[in-house]
Amino acid sequence: MVPRPTVRDELRSLAGRLAATPLTLVVAPAGSGKTMLLDDWRESLSSRATPVASLDLARWHDDVASLASDLVDALAATLPGFGEPTRALLASIADPARDWPGIARSLLRELTLHGPPAVLFLDGVDEFDPSSPGAALLDALVSDAPPTLRLVLTSRGALPPAVARRALAAPPIEVRADDLYLRADEIARTLDAHGVEATDTLVTQLLARTEGWATGVVLGARLLARTKHSERQRVVSDLGSGSDLLAYVGQE
Repeated sequence: MVPRPTVRDELRSLAGRLAATPLTLVVAPAGSGKTMLLDDWRESLSSRATPVASLDLARWHDDVASLASDLVDALAATLPGFGEPTRALLASIADPARDWPGIARSLLRELTLHGPPAVLFLDGVDEFDPSSPGAALLDALVSDAPPTLRLVLTSRGALPPAVARRALAAPPIEVRADDLYLRADEIARTLDAHGVEATDTLVTQLLARTEGWATGVVLGARLLARTKHSERQRVVSDLGSGSDLLAYVGQE
């Protein structure tokens, strides 16, 4: 298997701060390397015996009962005994969309009683309809998370309104697209890993065409590995139009 780009040391080292920082934000477009970074952080936290929970968010989490149930399941997997009061509440209320504040209070109350601090990864907070009850529950969780909960939120753009309020109280760790985009030396290693001679010209061209977008670099390297040496500069130049790379993404 051809190795994918690795997480650079300065980003990997942030894992040591996650359990002590109330809020961490990873905001970048799709294919920028967010998932790879989160996987690296989770592995590092687990090796330190830090409780870690994860939830991949989706459109159906606009439904507050679905979101609360999935949050309980994710946290119960790492916090033994967590969630029974909230599950009982969900089973007893007729209209979760109307009664979401009570659900939020139940979750926050339970989190306050558990320790040591758990790190909860919520991937894709931009999936929510901002007016939905699920978004309101997420906002409450971000705004009022107790010291026993550390949040890591990822997004392709939009963030819950409570993020700005929470950041005033305690500056979050922030990782943005520019922090994730690959540099020239990383692009060279990616080309080498795919059996493509990483000439200065080829590296410079691929960096210019992809702007260091991790998925674009990897797919470009795969495309170049299937291209005759004499045609590689032309192929990279053509990536500027987007047509070749997009077509290749579709094939992959």
